[in-house]
Amino acid sequence: MSGGKQVVISTLTQSRLQDEETRRAERNRAVFEAWLEKKREERKKERALKMEALRREEEAWERERIRGIGQKAFERWLKMKQAEDKLMKKQLSRERELERLKREEVRERLHRSEVAFNTWKHLKDAEFKTERELARHQQRSVTTPMTREPTPSLPGYCSVWSCDEDMAQHFVTRVRRSRSLELSDYRTQFTESDKTHFPSSHPHNLAPPPPTHTHVVSCKNHQL
Repeated sequence: MSGGKQVVISTLTQSRLQDEETRRAERNRAVFEAWLEKKREERKKERALKMEALRREEEAWERERIRGIGQKAFERWLKMKQAEDKLMKKQLSRERELERLKREEVRERLHRSEVAFNTWKHLKDAEFKTERELARHQQRSVTTPMTREPTPSLPGYCSVWSCDEDMAQHFVTRVRRSRSLELSDYRTQFTESDKTHFPSSHPHNLAPPPPTHTHVVSCKNHQL
């Protein structure tokens, strides 16, 4: 038993030692990283200070050089630089003016194209409208039962599309039938309803005579 206890104790001791070494290594690594970051910051600051010192030295050297070449030489150099700046500004202004003129030309060309297209479209619309009105007027003035081309129809039958000669004759003479008349047998006769104002002896209420020929006249656009 004592030997087993010693083995367990030694194992626990070794695990504790390993954990302690691991924690110590982590602490050392954290300390090293903090030290390394601090050194980096110090080097960065030193480098910035050196660059600032170099810049100041260059400015001082430039002032001394300008002072050494004399006031007249500096004035000549300054005038030359001012002339170069003025020439550069003039060139930039000329380029901007050319770009503006190009934009104005493109805008004006687009405007002219739009105006021309709108004018052409207006003229075309007016032309189409005039043609449609002329065609509609001709259709209204020319279309009569006797001038339309014949279409097939049954004897004694009148529809929206066609009718025989006896039925067409009523439309030619402008005899209007009341809307209260009902067409019961389309082939033989009209029946008189309660609201009709035609007498029983009226031709509309009598059976039409049988057709004597097969000549057909269309009356498509006339109201019943």
